[in-house]
Amino acid sequence: AELVDTEDPVRRAEFELVGSGNVVVSVVLPTEMVSASGARLPLSFSKKDAALEERGSGKVKSFDPHKSRHFNIKDRDGGARIYLGGMALPDASQPPGRYTATVVIQIVAAGT
Repeated sequence: AELVDTEDPVRRAEFELVGSGNVVVSVVLPTEMVSASGARLPLSFSKKDAALEERGSGKVKSFDPHKSRHFNIKDRDGGARIYLGGMALPDASQPPGRYTATVVIQIVAAGT
């Protein structure tokens, strides 16, 4: 297994939010990555594999990517970043290569 932590600035996924206000963040997680040749690599996500950092604050709040989460992004921060980690679960016969997957992040401004 290969773990990617939300604190790993090189390997984590990173998404930038611009703006402020109350938002609800929902993440649709893939169950696997797929290579160009069709090889599949299972993925797993734990309750602490997502985090939100308000721009300029330096404060990182972990959250469960399986559940929607409400955040209040302050005007003075002007945005936030969402970090996503996870675990790849290759087996002994996993073919080498480049694997990709799609992550969907839905941001809903509260009251809209």
